[in-house]
Amino acid sequence: MAVEDGMEIEKVLFYDDIASAPRGMEEERRGMAGMMFSIKMAGAAAEQGASLRKCREVFEKARDCTRTYAIAIQSGTHPLTGSVMFEIPEGEIEMGGGIHGEGGMNTIPFASSKEICQKVCDALIEDLPYQEGDEVAVLVNGSGATTMMELSIFYQDVVDYLTEKKIKVYDGVAGNFITTQETAGLSLSFCRLDEELRQLWDAPCSTPAYCNL
Repeated sequence: MAVEDGMEIEKVLFYDDIASAPRGMEEERRGMAGMMFSIKMAGAAAEQGASLRKCREVFEKARDCTRTYAIAIQSGTHPLTGSVMFEIPEGEIEMGGGIHGEGGMNTIPFASSKEICQKVCDALIEDLPYQEGDEVAVLVNGSGATTMMELSIFYQDVVDYLTEKKIKVYDGVAGNFITTQETAGLSLSFCRLDEELRQLWDAPCSTPAYCNL
């Protein structure tokens, strides 16, 4: 419809969820909260006067450097029926759920933040892969019913673990940015940075969802 109205458009797809398809089949994966990196950076490029094609290239570059993995300890509920969207056994954690409340790939016994952090970080590091000496931005996205204290504890565990792996955390954010009704849990996203992406991530931004002014 936009093309018919004479508008120039570029279509982009986002697929960062490592739990939804195996490595090598990235285009079959779901989009998750890691899209925040691509949207922020492409938006910064647009603000600086970049062409539409260049904005698409920035979006795709950030996407290809981003991986996300989610966990849940409490399912969300359907907004119309109020029914639980999936069941998590008592004392278990759902691994690899989707951003709209989809169930995950498996469950593991409930564990400490540090233990969960290591499992999630190892899965992300292996998938891209991220390597010693890489510089990354980190996003800890709360699913909605997770407290800022819990998100902050997990974020610090991530920074500590990546430091052990000699992967530098350039910057990071933790908060409830993209949520699912009543879900308790979080997702972790890494975006590997180069000079261009670093500059675009640092560019001033003020929106309802995110602000770094």
